[in-house]
Formats: sequence, C-alpha cells, structure tokens
Amino acid sequence: MSRFNVFSSENGNPLARRDVQTIWGTHFVQANTCGLASYHFAADGSGAWIEYNHDLIPSTWRLDNGQVPPRRKDFSEFSYDPLQRVFKGCINWTPFAFSGHDKWVYCMEFNEKFSGIVGGFIKAYRPDGALGEEMTFGPDLAYRRVRESIFDATYVQSTVLSSLLPDVEAMVGKASYHFTRDGCWISYASAPETWKLDSGARIPLKKNFQNISYDHDARIFRGVIDWSDDPIANATRWEYEMHFDPSFRTLREGTVRTVDVNGTSEIRRFGVDMSYVLHDEADAPCCT
Repeated sequence: MSRFNVFSSENGNPLARRDVQTIWGTHFVQANTCGLASYHFAADGSGAWIEYNHDLIPSTWRLDNGQVPPRRKDFSEFSYDPLQRVFKGCINWTPFAFSGHDKWVYCMEFNEKFSGIVGGFIKAYRPDGALGEEMTFGPDLAYRRVRESIFDATYVQSTVLSSLLPDVEAMVGKASYHFTRDGCWISYASAPETWKLDSGARIPLKKNFQNISYDHDARIFRGVIDWSDDPIANATRWEYEMHFDPSFRTLREGTVRTVDVNGTSEIRRFGVDMSYVLHDEADAPCCT
C-alpha cells in the first residue's frame, strides 16, 4: 500500500503528502537538460509536447528530409490516468519520418512523488506499420522532473562529518535530509547501532529541524538541530545553512556550525567536508 494512501484516524488527513500531485504543469528532462527531447505537460491539462532546442540536440537528430525536428512537437491522442499515474500519447512525424519512423507511441508511468518516469515505453513504427524500435523508460531512458523547490525531496550523503559520525555509503536513513512543507528532519532510521549520543543512548530515528526558513529565490535553507538535552560528540547544537544548485540535484554549498557544551563552535562546509545529492525514488513499472 502506498504511504500516500494511509490516513490519520484522528483527522482523516493522509499521513504523507505529495508536494506535486499530478503531471500537469510539470516538465521532465533527461541529462538534466531542458530542450533535449524534454516532456512538457500543460498546467490546465489541455496538452503535452516534446521540446527540441536546436542548439543542444545531437546533429544526428534529423527528419528524413534532412531538417531538424520542430522546436515543439505536440502529443496527439493523449490520455492520463491519475490513479495509475500513466500518460499515453502519440507523436506523428508525417509527412517526413524521423529516422525512418513516422509514429511514436508512448506510455509513461510516473512514481508516487512525480519526481521521475519509472516505467513505460516508446514504440517507434515505420510507415508500413511495422514496429521498428522499442525503448523502455528506466533502462533506456532516464527522465526526471524539473524541480522548483526542495520540498518533497530527500538528500543522501556520501561523505559525512568525520568528527561526528563514521563515513557511510549514500543511503536514506543514514543522516539523510528530508524536506516537506509540513516539516523538515534528519533521518537516522538506517543508522548503525554504533551511532550513539554522549549518554550512550542510541541516536534517535528522526531529528526535526527547528527555526526553519527557506529562501525560494536564493534556494537557501536554514535550520537548527538541537542536541542540548543529550549532546552528541560533545555538541549541543548544529546550525545549518544549505545552498542548493538550480536543478536541486545537489546540496552545492553551505555550512554546518557545531556548538559544543562549552560554547566553542566549528564550521563544516557542504561541497568540501561533505557531499549530499538528491535521492530519486523508483517504483515498479506497470505499463504493458
């Protein structure tokens, strides 16, 4: 069962909430590049199209008459199933085929957070109706939604503060950062048993940020983790400032200021002392 379909017994609200709840009004790109056959879905649900930036596409992307594909190519015969999160549509290339194919048939399945296309296919047909080529989303094609904020995102680390915790592989639940509009926290759900507080108690599964602020235009998050009740590595407070890159794929720079029980502080820097990247969730495909 999806965690987005589990509801509170107290107020009837979902226990988990998507920041994005539909494909409409979103854009999906490959290689983190808009215009490289990127998919665009109108906010009002009236249409969908592929964009080709002529300055970015490979020189081999040509119609059979030698011309470049149009900057915008609209889907026809499209439909969207919100329950299955599946979009279907066609791209018709008549009268001039694209690499010998005059029709592309699409099925795209989106994951629960609408952060990526995780299943489905493209079937390319020749003018005689024969199937010429088939590609699958996931193994052959990797498309991710263009993000506009940190919310509904999780960031995992590959290098951590060695003075606080031992080095770990990038993994959700090993000091991963979670951002929602209802709250932000660090998850230790998968932390080793050796990660302990100074009292000897095991580190909590979840530690909420306090004094949170987010500057949308500058893409800067600020927050505090308070350890005053039970310090960790002699620290009572971690003060965060996180700067995200324009695509929200990485935590590009920023600082963590650790304050110990004596009031002495130390600075660690994102991008220098530690590295965090966006974690992309993947769901099983269902298109057939």
